[in-house]
Amino acid sequence: PQLKGRLSRRPIGELIANALKAGAESGEIAVGDPTLVAQMLWESYISVLRRAGRHGLTLDAVKRRVRDEAAVILAGARG
Repeated sequence: PQLKGRLSRRPIGELIANALKAGAESGEIAVGDPTLVAQMLWESYISVLRRAGRHGLTLDAVKRRVRDEAAVILAGARG
């Protein structure tokens, strides 16, 4: 409940979208729809946290999984 409350107060998806837009504008990354990609990245992150809680994953395993899923999402977002 505490984590849920914190997450609902912060516009995480918006922060991710802004970072993606800035990266696209600078030419650092290529994304077709930054808002959609931000939503996908955020939902992937939440999914990894849920699995970590259910399966007792280590912090290193969570970081690896988040990095790997983000790489797949960003690779497909080059539009």
